[in-house]
Amino acid sequence: MYTLFIEYHLHAAHAVHQPDGSLEELHWHKWLIQPCWKSASLDKQGMVVDFLAAREQLHRIIEPLQGRVLNDEPRWRDQPPTAERLAQWIFHQLAAWPCAPAQLAQVQLQEAPGCWAIFTADQ
Repeated sequence: MYTLFIEYHLHAAHAVHQPDGSLEELHWHKWLIQPCWKSASLDKQGMVVDFLAAREQLHRIIEPLQGRVLNDEPRWRDQPPTAERLAQWIFHQLAAWPCAPAQLAQVQLQEAPGCWAIFTADQ
């Protein structure tokens, strides 16, 4: 099985609910996003996924969020953008990109050093 990762950064702010239900103060992160594709075979160019094409897809998804307050985005107005929800949303956006024979396996998202959320494909 072949595995391919790329990395991308998102600089954005968010605020999430505390255990007592209050909303924490707005704060900024330099999120590290790492999607992972897997394939049992390589394409005709000998690749799992072309690195440049994968970065272009991720750029198309992430760049509109750069420098933004994620809580202000319509998709997260009702449910604040936790790292878990952001990883899930990025996964579903990338999964729509056809890149046979590879399959998107997961999206890892680092909110802060040592703090990761991972969303994986249904198995």
